[in-house]
Amino acid sequence: MNRPAPRRNKGTKRVSPSNKLRQQYLRAVADPCKYISRIPDGMSPPSTSFQLTLESVQSVTAGKDYLWTMAPTVGTTSIEEHNGNAGVDVTNDASAVHTARDWAQKASVISLFSHVRVVGACIDIEHVGTTSNDGGLLLSSYCPRNTTIPGSVSLFMAHYSTRDFPLRNGIRVRWLPQDVKDIDYFATSSGAGLGGTNNATVQDVVPAIAAFLTATVTTNIMVRYTVTFEGIPSGQTLNLVDPKPSAGSFDLVSSALRSFASLGLNQYASALFTGATGIAGAMAVQMLQGQGGGLLPLGPAGGFQ
Repeated sequence: MNRPAPRRNKGTKRVSPSNKLRQQYLRAVADPCKYISRIPDGMSPPSTSFQLTLESVQSVTAGKDYLWTMAPTVGTTSIEEHNGNAGVDVTNDASAVHTARDWAQKASVISLFSHVRVVGACIDIEHVGTTSNDGGLLLSSYCPRNTTIPGSVSLFMAHYSTRDFPLRNGIRVRWLPQDVKDIDYFATSSGAGLGGTNNATVQDVVPAIAAFLTATVTTNIMVRYTVTFEGIPSGQTLNLVDPKPSAGSFDLVSSALRSFASLGLNQYASALFTGATGIAGAMAVQMLQGQGGGLLPLGPAGGFQ
């Protein structure tokens, strides 16, 4: 007696190891607050990935402009903040206030790792308050190496990568790699990613991202910087972290870079609080579901990986 052949589950789609690595990487770049990954180029020495965050609640005043910038390095001027009277260039006006911020974990990172590279990074700006005091305009900008970050509304509006959102919606500005130099390692002891607290010039280490607010009411906001690094441990600290051999291939990462470039610079930023928020709602679906295998249930960011 012939038995019927077992039915195949047509709803199950097998994901190849290389495609899984690619999707993990794309998700970590698309949503660095939630996912963490290494860069799967198959060319790195044994490495591990880790995440740094810096968060603060800040007061903003009606009639003033505010600028938050990050070139994700481990240098002391990887983060700069500026504020001044509305309409002035807050990066260099004499009346403006300039603040350089540092990662709290900087000393630990330098002691553990000799070289790092950026996997993904973002700046989140979120209104903290009621609907009666959520007035203001948020803008974003992507700034390549060796360029000057715009410091006023007019300069932002003239910038080729700018997007704008109401303050009530918040904003996420993402760091997206655009060429092979963006996935290069640099020494943890190397110089700053930005030019100094009174000159928002992007150095030749990594590109920068910027968020800008022109405030129409006095209120509070939450500012959060997030960056995922892939690090090569220092020789004397190999027993403190768990580096893994490099996986994937350069062709895999090259394909991912083409995906980022094809999306255009208007995808560097999105509102935090709209229907299809962030890249998770629009860009990630476009990139990841289009690569075969569907979306993967990857774990959240945090710790070493």
